[in-house]
Amino acid sequence: MSALKSASWLFCLCCYLLALTEGTVGQEQGPGVKVVVKEDSDAVLPCLISTKENIIRELFDWKKDGQKKKEVFLYDAGIHYNNGRQGQDEQFRGRVSHFQDQLEYGNASIKIQNVKVTDSGIYSCDFPRLQPSQTFYTELVVERLLKDRSGETTGASKPFTTILDATKGRFLLQCEVGGASPEPTVEWKDSAGNILPAEEPQVSESGGRYDVTIKTSVTKTGRYRCEVTQEEISHQTFAETVVFISEKLCEDQTTRVAVGWLFGGFILGAAVFAAVLVGLKATKRITLSCNRGPGVKVVVKEGSDALLPCLISTKENIIRGIFDWKKDGQKKKEVFLYDAGIHYNNGRQGQDEQFRGRVSHFQDQLMSGNASIKIQNVKVTDSGNYSCDFPRLQPSQIFYIELVVGASKPCITRLNETNDWALLQCEVRGASPEPKVEWKDSAGNILRAEEPQVSERGGLYDVTINITVTETGRYRCEVTQEEISHQTSAETFVYISEKLGKDPSIKVHIGWLAVAFVIGVAVHAAAPFGLRATKRIRVCFNQGAAREPTTTSADITNDIPLLQDGVKGENENGLSKAPPEILNV
Repeated sequence: MSALKSASWLFCLCCYLLALTEGTVGQEQGPGVKVVVKEDSDAVLPCLISTKENIIRELFDWKKDGQKKKEVFLYDAGIHYNNGRQGQDEQFRGRVSHFQDQLEYGNASIKIQNVKVTDSGIYSCDFPRLQPSQTFYTELVVERLLKDRSGETTGASKPFTTILDATKGRFLLQCEVGGASPEPTVEWKDSAGNILPAEEPQVSESGGRYDVTIKTSVTKTGRYRCEVTQEEISHQTFAETVVFISEKLCEDQTTRVAVGWLFGGFILGAAVFAAVLVGLKATKRITLSCNRGPGVKVVVKEGSDALLPCLISTKENIIRGIFDWKKDGQKKKEVFLYDAGIHYNNGRQGQDEQFRGRVSHFQDQLMSGNASIKIQNVKVTDSGNYSCDFPRLQPSQIFYIELVVGASKPCITRLNETNDWALLQCEVRGASPEPKVEWKDSAGNILRAEEPQVSERGGLYDVTINITVTETGRYRCEVTQEEISHQTSAETFVYISEKLGKDPSIKVHIGWLAVAFVIGVAVHAAAPFGLRATKRIRVCFNQGAAREPTTTSADITNDIPLLQDGVKGENENGLSKAPPEILNV
């Protein structure tokens, strides 16, 4: 009996499982394969029919699922989107290919090139003509990379580095990030990627956008990077600067002796080499030329102060020495000349007009060999290569610095406006290198504007761009110079009045409101006179002096009365008039 019961229970269980199985037949299958790739790489989505039969003369169709299915790749007996067939979704055009040599083995896999995060989703590979038909599902997951998205994502910002100060064996570096959203992480790193200790970042926020400033002090020669990271939008970018800090030699006697012999050998070798070169040049067997480029690049904003570093390698006292700063060009310009305490700021003549009253040195740093200078209120025209020369040192030393001055804030002008629109103009003048100028709304979206008008003179660019706006809001003109990691902007607020009466129902409402107002005024005016006629009220004038203040005419011409405080003069009865007063009887 127990065996019979067990068999019955087993039979019921089988029927139940069979029912469950039959209940799932024909339902849509979920993705069988999950493919995970990094952004900007290529993704292979597999699709191989179970029979592995030749599908060269067959049809297979790849689609991306979503609210609306997108055509990814359709192959029909040799005809597909890459050889003339129409209908492929714009998102995948020119990016999808199949494996022609694998079709005979039933392989309908495809490759999507340069994948984006928007390519993530469920893909189906369908063979509608096979019996039975077969459909395969693949999930594609594209992981975002940390990369520079400043040109494609709103709120992604580039950093801006400045050398604030250069003292004995130490440089103070500053990094600024403006208008970032969401709030970024800003760090200083050395050339090996190590995070450097820095001061506490200064952060300010306005309208959901963050400005961050962070400073660090460095004591070694090298390349230093300010790195900005915004994890939420997978944005990471950086700006670099090079710092030169001369190292002390001859710390001990042994080193001094070794350096002495080395220096002597160097001088002897240099003398022989120079003599050979002179001889070759005299016999026209060789031509000599020299072109020194800048060793340090300093990038600053227009209107700020620029520090140009110059520190001699021996760090010897140069208070009684001479150093000469010049700006290179078709004609060298005298920037700052110091000679044993006499310089352009205390009586020396000869400084170029461009730099007069704007350049200073660091007097307290001269004893440490620091000949750095500061140029105040820099202009774009100050950009160029500068040389710092020590002509009396043996051997003489010359340092080269490139100064790059980013464009100043753009100027916004409202050219014309009506109740429906406003014509705005943004101007950038004297920018170098050529800037990209764009109009954006308060959300950071780039707006469609007229074609920019660009003119160039002596390597400096003037750019004008106009836009017509039709909605109330805040609009920003943004100037970007990628080559020098510079970005600035100016904003304006536009109010577009909303017209009443555009809707017929509003006109009707206004009409009824006007009628009601007129009737109300008429009733209010007639009521006192009706009550007076029935002697329910009495209207009289107060006699005696009028209460101050009242108003009278003070114009001696009596043509156009002027109003002023106080009462002068009386009525016919010698009494001043007061406004009528309504009294109850």
